Amino acid sequence: MTDVDPQYFTELRGRVIKDRSSLRTYIADTKEVFRTRLLAGQERDDCIRIDQQFDEEQKRLDKIKRKYRQYVAGFEEFLSRDHEESMEVLRKAEETARVTVELSNHLRDVSKAVGHIRLQVYVLEEAWRMVKTCQRFLYHVAPHSWRSQHDPACSRESGVTVTSKKTEEVFSRHGAAEEVASLDSLIEIFQQDIANADKPTMYFEDPYDLINIFRAMELQNLNAMLHCESLAAPLVEMAASVVRTDVAIKGEIAEIIEGIQDLELAIIWEESRAESLEDYANYLLQGVFRELVCSETVLYLFVFIEDTYEHCVAQNDANLDSYSMMRSIERVLEELNSQLDNLPVEVVL
Repeated sequence: MTDVDPQYFTELRGRVIKDRSSLRTYIADTKEVFRTRLLAGQERDDCIRIDQQFDEEQKRLDKIKRKYRQYVAGFEEFLSRDHEESMEVLRKAEETARVTVELSNHLRDVSKAVGHIRLQVYVLEEAWRMVKTCQRFLYHVAPHSWRSQHDPACSRESGVTVTSKKTEEVFSRHGAAEEVASLDSLIEIFQQDIANADKPTMYFEDPYDLINIFRAMELQNLNAMLHCESLAAPLVEMAASVVRTDVAIKGEIAEIIEGIQDLELAIIWEESRAESLEDYANYLLQGVFRELVCSETVLYLFVFIEDTYEHCVAQNDANLDSYSMMRSIERVLEELNSQLDNLPVEVVL
């Protein structure tokens, strides 16, 4: 174009270059540009929001780091203080363990000594019980005249020597054979025996006296056996009498039991009859009597009678019953009939 017209561009300088594209393409490009700007603005807003969140998170992180440093310092201080307290507790524990070992050793020594003393006490108690048993035996085989004066377990009532019920006191006070009495109870029993014991006396001065007593006891036992043999026949007769009496008593008891059974049956029958009569009375009261007194028909009849009474006689201010109102109506009717009989025929008509 400059070869043909060198001033061509000079003349066109400053003019608007004609858009060779179409309007649809322009609108599409504009939409695309606006969409791109919108997306860019959204991305920019997201970047700003992310930056703000990052700043906030950084602030929170800094705050957490400060608290963390405070917590670390406090924890280190706590560890140091706890270490000191733990060392103090360990020192006290070691001291306590040492004292415990010493006390355990002392307790073991004391327990050993107590066990030895307990064993000695049990041995002495067994010997004491044996001696008391021998003393009680010698008191029992001694004559009653001497026992009544020197035996504390023997008392005199109405001129008859009575042995106390504490014959087995020596063994019963120490518990059963399979039980082991405590050391305190043994010492207490021993102290009571010492406090209550009198000066011991002995009837037998020579061992042969005891042998003579045994021989006398043998003679007494022999005489007792002979006496028992002489009483054998009366005992047999008495046993036969006891058997007969037992049979008779059993027969009477059987008759009494039979009579009791008859009475029980009669009582049961009377109770059943009473129940049936009570049921029948309830039936009469709740059924027949209620039907006669307060049924619907009776109430209707009472209303009709009361209405007739009020129309023919007077108001029922006295709360009369049906029978009384009917009698009043009958009297009024009879009076009217008698008056009608006395009136002339034309008046009646």
